Amino acid sequence: MRYLFTPSMEKKLNAFLEPGTLLAFDFDGTLAPIVPKPDDAELGTTMISLLEPLCQLAPVAVVSGRGVKDVKQRVPFKLVACVGNHGMEGVPAHRAQAVKAARAVKAWHKTIRKELGKEPGLLIEDKKYSLSIHY
Repeated sequence: MRYLFTPSMEKKLNAFLEPGTLLAFDFDGTLAPIVPKPDDAELGTTMISLLEPLCQLAPVAVVSGRGVKDVKQRVPFKLVACVGNHGMEGVPAHRAQAVKAARAVKAWHKTIRKELGKEPGLLIEDKKYSLSIHY
């Protein structure tokens, strides 16, 4: 594997990073591989070794369908921002919509569990402001 942060690559990266540049990444499928069980997702040591130097060069954020708390538990370094639940968490302007979404998700969860809850291999992931159905 080619090491990303050679002196020449770091020089090129610094030239690319203008003041105010934010590096934002999705968690699942970008920073961590997609896995059959959401709870098993994690950053690999290679990804951590690539991201830690980036955090020294520019602000790094994660935008995810996961909840903010979940993402922060899986990322072992400080993020400048973490936006979760597809924008319902971590964006102060969305607080009113988040309250409505939480109520709707609670009702959806009950209905979906009633209709599909006995399907073998089905996992309903309740993230408070959104649901993910894994099968």
